[in-house]
Amino acid sequence: MIVQAINNGGVQSNQFDIMIPGGGVGANNACTQNGAQWGASSDVGATYGGLLTECKSSSSTYATYKSCVAQKCATLFSSSAMADLLAGCNWFVDWYGAADDPAFNYKEVTCPSALTARSGLN
Repeated sequence: MIVQAINNGGVQSNQFDIMIPGGGVGANNACTQNGAQWGASSDVGATYGGLLTECKSSSSTYATYKSCVAQKCATLFSSSAMADLLAGCNWFVDWYGAADDPAFNYKEVTCPSALTARSGLN
């Protein structure tokens, strides 16, 4: 995975946040009014950790909370207008495995132009 880290989200120096639909709004709550700005229901999950944090608080096993997140993704992004948000939320559940702050190895590389063109940052 190649990512462009533009800040560390106030976490430790060797961590970064990935903006994932259903992943929480964080301290600055960029999705004002709990998701209302993009037409979602009011339940966007816990401020920190979003749907995963909410599901882990009521589920004791990986399979149970992973299923819970998938169900919440489907409910939260049920409108066809939110298909891209649903796809991102499902990516988190399926490809990313609903991981909660996973350990990772990284190295700094030159950011590909495809990323800098989208972000406008070098």
